[in-house]
Amino acid sequence: MVCVKFIMDTEDELLIVTSSDESSTDEEWEERLRETERQKQRDEALDNLWEAFCKNNIDSKINGLINAEVIDTWLRAETEMRDVVVNNVLKKSNSTILSYEITQNRINEFREVAKLVVNFYRPEFKKFKSYIDDVTASMIKYHYKL
Repeated sequence: MVCVKFIMDTEDELLIVTSSDESSTDEEWEERLRETERQKQRDEALDNLWEAFCKNNIDSKINGLINAEVIDTWLRAETEMRDVVVNNVLKKSNSTILSYEITQNRINEFREVAKLVVNFYRPEFKKFKSYIDDVTASMIKYHYKL
């Protein structure tokens, strides 16, 4: 494959240099195309994930923006559903006092987004219901600042 390179010799002069680039092969080119396609698919999946957050009204203006650190905390799945929801009522951490009621439909919205988060960031864990439940609980804890 022949590459054309533009080199500025002086401010007023442009030199065109051609060289044979033996390291570039059709296979490398095709691999770059495949990688570009993978990146495009990942970008689309990320867009879908953020749309799901918006559609299901999952954020926390009190806790700040959802960033990589927040998502990493969720993916550690250190919170169980029984830690945040008791008989469809929210429960604060280290407290016996129950807070606001949460419907099963709202919990399902969190679970839907939790599945997308797990599928995007840790697809190898998407088949474990208990893991998704713990990520869901972590998201609820963050959203409601429990």
